[in-house]
Amino acid sequence: MTARSIVRIGIATIVLVLGLWWTLHAVDLGNMLRIMMASDALLVTLCVPIILLSHVVRAHRWNILLRPSAPDVPLTSATSAVLIGYAANSIVPRSGELIRPWVLSRRCSIPLGTSIASIVVERILDVLSLVTGIAVVSLIANDRISTAIPTLTFERVLTVIVLPMTAVAAAIGVVAYTRVGAWTIERLVRPLRASAADALHRILDTVRSGLHAVAQPRLYAGLLTDTVLIWLMWALPLMLCYHAIPHDHAVSFGMADATIVLLIVSIGATIAPTPGAIGVYQSFAQLALMVLYGAGQDEATAFAMLTWIVNYMLTLVVGGCCWLYEVRQGLTWRDLVESARKP
Repeated sequence: MTARSIVRIGIATIVLVLGLWWTLHAVDLGNMLRIMMASDALLVTLCVPIILLSHVVRAHRWNILLRPSAPDVPLTSATSAVLIGYAANSIVPRSGELIRPWVLSRRCSIPLGTSIASIVVERILDVLSLVTGIAVVSLIANDRISTAIPTLTFERVLTVIVLPMTAVAAAIGVVAYTRVGAWTIERLVRPLRASAADALHRILDTVRSGLHAVAQPRLYAGLLTDTVLIWLMWALPLMLCYHAIPHDHAVSFGMADATIVLLIVSIGATIAPTPGAIGVYQSFAQLALMVLYGAGQDEATAFAMLTWIVNYMLTLVVGGCCWLYEVRQGLTWRDLVESARKP
């Protein structure tokens, strides 16, 4: 394990512990559990197919990104890889962004560079949609966001989220639309070692293959539709879970409210990722319900825990089952580790 990995795991662990402490330190755990146990089982159960369907839609969007270079990827294989990736994120933050393309690459004989490049584009779409959501909510209900997260300023969003993604997008543009990468390889690498230059050219070709969708506007409508559907299917379970738990003073809570809570939780998970967003998810969801909707601390925490279980634990279990299936098809953990060690 590298020093960088150790530092990242250490920071994530600190954030996790602090987040859980902040969420639970003043909560009556017995009362919180009673509220969760008294939740409407039907409404909670309805969340399950919606969340699973959101992963299918995400897999379909991934298929669109891969379509120019890998048009025959089965939706079932992409969905399995998506679920495995999300399950991995629940154990080690961001690990799924490498495991998911690796699984699909092995399953469907796609160059790994192509698969990884498509994931980079997908993440940019996620961040763009998050920033767009923040901008829309800020225009409509800026006071609610600033009340829930006083430190969420335009400068902080710009520094932590927008600028890094802009840099990545710019790098993608250079790779996809210019010959800078090939020129650099020829001028700097080939004079030193021709075989290394040839290998880098092959890697560059596979990466460009994964970026072909960026240059095809005809695919944009499908990507936009799937992105909107994903956000709707993330927000709907939040609304259902809010109405599932008993409230002392229930307020009107519709899809717009669920979307605001989703944005707040997503901002927290983006800025401070932990395994399965533990601690971060609960603290931000609890804060949103208490500050914006006047919920008591116990019921706000019950809401946060219930929605986290429905989202993350479900994905962990189903993703684990998908991994076992892939193992039966020939994939092994050893193959993954050896692949990660290769330069």
